[in-house]
Amino acid sequence: MFGTRTIAIICVVGSVISLLLSISAGSPLFAFLCALLLSFSLIIWKYGYAIMPSIFLGLKIKEEIGDFRIPPSQDLIIKKTTTGYIATAYLGVSLEEGGANHPASFERAISLVKFPCKFSILIYTPDLSTYLDELKTKRSMVENKKSQLLSDSKNHPQAVRIEREIAMWTRQLERLSSGEKPVQILSFASTSAFGDSAEEAQTKLRAQIRELKSMLANSLLAQVSELKGEEMKKCFDWEYAIPDSKGAILEEVD
Repeated sequence: MFGTRTIAIICVVGSVISLLLSISAGSPLFAFLCALLLSFSLIIWKYGYAIMPSIFLGLKIKEEIGDFRIPPSQDLIIKKTTTGYIATAYLGVSLEEGGANHPASFERAISLVKFPCKFSILIYTPDLSTYLDELKTKRSMVENKKSQLLSDSKNHPQAVRIEREIAMWTRQLERLSSGEKPVQILSFASTSAFGDSAEEAQTKLRAQIRELKSMLANSLLAQVSELKGEEMKKCFDWEYAIPDSKGAILEEVD
């Protein structure tokens, strides 16, 4: 089965070939259309996860996957049961080193939840030859952000968080330089709510998501985001089967 990256590459290559053929045939209008479609393909490939939910919401398009329905907002999945409706949503959880390494923080976070939730962790080993460069790039980007913030205000409210993030990247680089093998973690949380109607289930779910998001961010020192569109669908698919190789994981998350 083709992955999203493979399909996008096929579309781009096809657009380029069509563009070259139209230029050689002397058809400027067709060449312009090919160039436009090529640009659109690249934009959807890179930013489709953020663009498509807005398009679905604007056009009020509902999507169905088997017994499940995705509303135009593209931020949750609804299933009709014999007694009512169940709505499910997902949160992306980017764990910082401190929160990930302390079981007590996780236990405290879970104990604060008043409703059922699920926390999933996907682990894989990255390619060390490129992973070091990626970490250095991430640390450099955060350092640049810190410089920009401090140039505006010496007591910027995000300064402490950025310092902590820089320290996290530095510790990871030091461990890898000492010979430790890297492990990457993808984590996400989900929760569901029941209602007699789809609207009631969605209202309850969104209240739970707000509470769960705040709780995870504060207890685990994590960056938490509500997943929409393709990102949400990937988590939904991973409930049944995870990618079977490191390459497949990278294709899903890049």
